[in-house]
Parts: sequence; C-alpha cells; structure tokens
Amino acid sequence: MPTDAPMRIPKGAWEAFAKVGNPMSVLDAVAACSRDVSLLTATETLQARVAEASGLPAADVRPVLTLLLVMHHYREAREESPEATWAATTTAIRGMASPEWVGSHFAAWEEAKPKVLALIHADHPFALLHKSSDLAHAHQNVLRDTQVITDLRPIFDSSRTTIRGAVLTHMLIIGYFDGSGASCHLHLALDADDIRGLREACIRAEQKATVTKKAMERPDFPILSGGEV
Repeated sequence: MPTDAPMRIPKGAWEAFAKVGNPMSVLDAVAACSRDVSLLTATETLQARVAEASGLPAADVRPVLTLLLVMHHYREAREESPEATWAATTTAIRGMASPEWVGSHFAAWEEAKPKVLALIHADHPFALLHKSSDLAHAHQNVLRDTQVITDLRPIFDSSRTTIRGAVLTHMLIIGYFDGSGASCHLHLALDADDIRGLREACIRAEQKATVTKKAMERPDFPILSGGEV
C-alpha cells in the first residue's frame, strides 16, 4: 500500500546534492560500477569502487549513495515513477535549502536529472542494493550495537567490614531499534558459560554463512548478509 509520507532530506544530503554536479561526476561512476553485480553486495564495497572510479574521497561518495537509496525507498513506498520522485526531492530542496545553497548548487542538481532518473529506476541494477538493504532490515527489532561489561562484586562477612571474596559477572548490553525505529537497550547478566556459548554460536553462524554462500555462488546471483548492506 503506498504511503503519503513526505520526502525527507537525509542527514548529509545537502553535501550529496552539491556533489552530483562534480565535473568528475560521482553519478557516472555509480552507474558504471552498478553494472558489476558483485559490487552490489554491500554499500561499503560499492562506495570504495565508486571512489576509485570517480577520483573522489569515499567520504564524498557515501552521502550520494545514501541519497539515491532514500530516493529509491521513497519511490517504492509511494509506488511512484522516478520522475515523480525527482519532483518531490526537488520540491523538498527548494523548501529546505538556504538561498546561498540554491545559488551555488541548484543548477548542477537540475543538470544531473537524467543521470539521477536512470539510477533510481526500479529496474536499474543499483536497485538491487536498495532492495537488499530493505530486506536485511525488515525485522521487528534490528541490532544497533553490543557491549559486554565485566565487573567484580564483593562478598562481605556478616559484619560487612571485611571482603571475603568476590563474584565475577558479565553484563551484555544490547542496543537495538524496535519496530517504530526507537532506540532501545536490553541488559542481560551472563556467566562464563554464557560467554563461551555466545562465542561458539557466533563462530558457527559465520561458518554456516560461508558454506551457504559458497554453495549458492554464481557471478550473477550475489548472496548478501545483513551486515553487508
């Protein structure tokens, strides 16, 4: 079902809008590199190759890729054409950009229209990266970060004046985004066996991912893991 949510300009997008008019256009490099489906298995992989092809720093390439992914998401969520998505993005720019920014960069943005329209088309190879990212994060809760804190808890005698020993404990802190996008935390107490079990489970997961990818590997059929998109 299409949504009526307005276009939101992502953080760093103003820099991205300014970059698309670069004489050594990052958009040309994105289009060229997207023909190699193996580069679409991870944003970082494509970013590195685009930076190499365009001669731009990777830090300048990332906002452009983010912007294109946002435009893909907007087009798909609203079931609109690339032209309508372009128009909505341009309207958002006009409504949010400063007069100084418009004077310096808006003309270049408009000149880049044909290249942007091609890249945000549903059948363009670049769309694979967008769809992979959406599927990888299509879960009720998505992990953000983890931390294990280790501490000693003293054991006192009955008079509470002498420490007779200590208990070594671990606390696993899981940061995650819930279904509404809110940032949440979960704290779990762990013992040595739990730590060992977690480590072994992670090793097994990596091994299974490697074996699965190898078994399914084809040049035109990339297998992506969630952390790679």
